[in-house]
Amino acid sequence: MIKSKSKIQRQLEEQATSVSRDIAQLTDQFTDDSSESKFYLPTDVSDPIYIQAGAYASKFYSNFDIEEIIQTSVFGMFYLSLTYGFQVYLKEHSIKTNSAPFKYITDHEVLELAAKKIFDLAEKKAIKTTNLADAVFEIFLNNLRRNINVREFEFQNDEFNQDLFFTYLGLSLLWGYSFARLVIISQ
Repeated sequence: MIKSKSKIQRQLEEQATSVSRDIAQLTDQFTDDSSESKFYLPTDVSDPIYIQAGAYASKFYSNFDIEEIIQTSVFGMFYLSLTYGFQVYLKEHSIKTNSAPFKYITDHEVLELAAKKIFDLAEKKAIKTTNLADAVFEIFLNNLRRNINVREFEFQNDEFNQDLFFTYLGLSLLWGYSFARLVIISQ
């Protein structure tokens, strides 16, 4: 016999679906006269995310130099998922604070320390998320599993490790979420 989902579980799934949809819609929204979508973060904040995307992608293209790596679809997928994790935290922050204003930390040294702190937390398996964030991450990863042909990422007939790829995508969501948690200040 299949148990029905609890009311709380259904509400969580509905809220996670709503957050996922809101984040997806950011790609088609622009600030003022900008040509860059609201999905992407300010350069100061996105630089560590860019570096992290390169680090993850290098696990799959070890014989490439960094200039080649950043041209790959794998790099793009990691950059997307890191930014998506960041956006999930921003949506949660908005929900928890009733859309209170916030600002980004932009000091380069502080951003580097935040990135290092995430590595320390990951080593200790101490990265914390919320049930809502986990549900949104699950939706994101399930959508990618259904819609991505990982064979496109193979290079010169090398076998592409799909399981490792999705493991790193999950880690990148956590990394982006945790990074946002450390570099967002409520005003």
